[in-house]
Amino acid sequence: MTEPARFYVDVPLSVGGNIHLPGHVGHHAARVLRLKSGDPVVLFNGQGGEYHGTLVMNSSRDVGFVAERFEAREAELPFSICLGQGICASEKMDWLIEKAVEFGTAHIAPLSLDRSVVRLNPERAEKRGQHWQNLVASSSAQCGRNRLMGISPVASLASWLDARLGPSLDLVLAPGAPATLANIAAATPPCDVNLLVGPEGGLSPDEFQLALARGFVAASLGPRVLRTESAALFAIATLSSRWAA
Repeated sequence: MTEPARFYVDVPLSVGGNIHLPGHVGHHAARVLRLKSGDPVVLFNGQGGEYHGTLVMNSSRDVGFVAERFEAREAELPFSICLGQGICASEKMDWLIEKAVEFGTAHIAPLSLDRSVVRLNPERAEKRGQHWQNLVASSSAQCGRNRLMGISPVASLASWLDARLGPSLDLVLAPGAPATLANIAAATPPCDVNLLVGPEGGLSPDEFQLALARGFVAASLGPRVLRTESAALFAIATLSSRWAA
């Protein structure tokens, strides 16, 4: 049985409500997916749960939705993972954000670090931020999450460390660290996590020492050195498989 198409809309939703789909959503439904009036679809607005209903196709540019029932379904992890990620090359960062949504990450903070290959001026950072927000919405629709992963504006390491919330388990990935993430997770009850991952070249010595001074615990992922985008997702998957079973 084919699952109905899912769309994110940044508008209030209610059972019995008839809304006009925003232009890009209506275009995707009508022109890309070629849906028709009466086809079942699911909408969510990031506030939790999802609305099941049908399309009302007045024209390819005028697409509506009638909400018939609400389902309070969630797909979130039972704990929060906030990923402080050193900005990496554009394609890698896009892929990482998409997969972080799929893996259940609650929040990602793009960090401008000493060894970041990509440097974003304020204008570019704002444009990339909007692009990343769009990726979060589309990835959430695809994977079945009804809440959006948060994305902070691009920040420095020091500002992210100052702003992080607790209590939490604070981990910094470091090849060669004496403790493995798997062993730390096995010895720790499920809890919220702040996870710091460097860019392609890793954290600089000063950045690593700053994280340790702020209470972060160094954790390795085993004997192999993973690329930054792989390391972040491996770590999230390790915590999820240990704590969310």
